[in-house]
Amino acid sequence: MSRDPVTLKILSQTLNHSGGIVVKDKAPVVKQLYRLSIEPRVVDQLAKLATRTGEPRSRLATRLFTDAVMSVKAQARPAKSTRSETKKAR
Repeated sequence: MSRDPVTLKILSQTLNHSGGIVVKDKAPVVKQLYRLSIEPRVVDQLAKLATRTGEPRSRLATRLFTDAVMSVKAQARPAKSTRSETKKAR
């Protein structure tokens, strides 16, 4: 049975020292979700934080973005007003 190089690499990474296969608990992390345009001042602030904390910029950016997104509560959207309601309000 022939295996492609990617499969062989994955299998070699999942073997532990005793020869058994390690079962992973979590799915792999998606690193690039969006290509974001970031203002230069934000990049500068991120670089300062990374220098101060000693954490790599990409890891710090990922952590901060994740924290920001997960902390936002889903808000119910107000119902769209119809044209007749808009005219009545005038």
